[in-house]
Amino acid sequence: MRGYTLEVIGMHCDGCERIVTRNVSNVIGVREVTANAETGKVHVRCTDDSVEYVHRAITDAGYGVAN
Repeated sequence: MRGYTLEVIGMHCDGCERIVTRNVSNVIGVREVTANAETGKVHVRCTDDSVEYVHRAITDAGYGVAN
């Protein structure tokens, strides 16, 4: 289990935080999600195998992930 901080493109409000948090929380292997619209970042604690699916959950919600 590791912690990752991702920059989410297009996350600007509390509603965006809830959407990103909900989608990422549904990924198998994710233990903790904290989204912050002010900073545009999401912190995720998950298994290494889950990171690709976390990215996909964010993009499927309509947001981007900065490299």
